Amino acid sequence: IYKEADGCLRVLDPVYNNAETVPGASFYLLEAIPLSNPGLILTDAPTPAMDKTLFGGEPPHGWCYAYAKAEIARQNGAWDEVAKLYKEAQENKLSPALPVEYLPFIEAFALTGDMDAAIKLTEKTIKTQPTLCPALNTLWERVSGDLDVLQAESVLQKECKLP
Repeated sequence: IYKEADGCLRVLDPVYNNAETVPGASFYLLEAIPLSNPGLILTDAPTPAMDKTLFGGEPPHGWCYAYAKAEIARQNGAWDEVAKLYKEAQENKLSPALPVEYLPFIEAFALTGDMDAAIKLTEKTIKTQPTLCPALNTLWERVSGDLDVLQAESVLQKECKLP
């Protein structure tokens, strides 16, 4: 697991949250990513009851709550749910502190056919953190087997200076 100062807790893995998503991370962290196996995470486990006198009430659901739910939905291949969670977050005026947290939503929009939203989030991510260009390129390569991603490739070539 990994948490940048202002961002949400993330489970790093060799496919979705790989070394390209943590530019500038330490050698030790990068070397540990291939050891991660998010498939071992129980995504349908019930939430345990917490004693409110000890732990207090549940905090308000902010961006990181939406992001964590989206990561679980992504892990289960529930791309419609990932896209829905982003739209709900937007309705509640929530947004990430770190652009890397847009990646599951970009992929969800692409895979659910909302290419305009996927491209807009891709452009926003590049503008705010250009070091994520390799991660975005990998993401679009991953979805390109099923989709026409010419527009995304054009954005990546222009904004990221990719060949």
